[in-house]
Amino acid sequence: MDAIELKADGPVQFSMSRSLVLNEPRYSNARAIWHHHANHVSVSQRIEIIDHLVENGGDLVIDEIARTQTDRAQAFAAVLRLVCDTYLTIDLNRPMLGTSRVRLSQLIREDLDHTDVTS
Repeated sequence: MDAIELKADGPVQFSMSRSLVLNEPRYSNARAIWHHHANHVSVSQRIEIIDHLVENGGDLVIDEIARTQTDRAQAFAAVLRLVCDTYLTIDLNRPMLGTSRVRLSQLIREDLDHTDVTS
């Protein structure tokens, strides 16, 4: 089975075995995350979540991010949408819980590295 990995400079094609994709909890986690791909996340909420991650080293558990939002369930859904949008990453090989760690994606980290915050 072929899959597409999105990179900043365009898509790169690679192969992944069906058994690897269908392994649990990877498969169920990927489906649960993709369930949130159409959720609306406001620009201000997106910025708040990413800023909170940046201020905390780019790596937090979902519950810590949710505590910064007024609606924790909506915050959890927003985090999963940001994973769909490739702003954040999450380990699909572990059970997805409030204690699951999310990280800024490499794309966002590179973007932050090239941003001049002194101007």
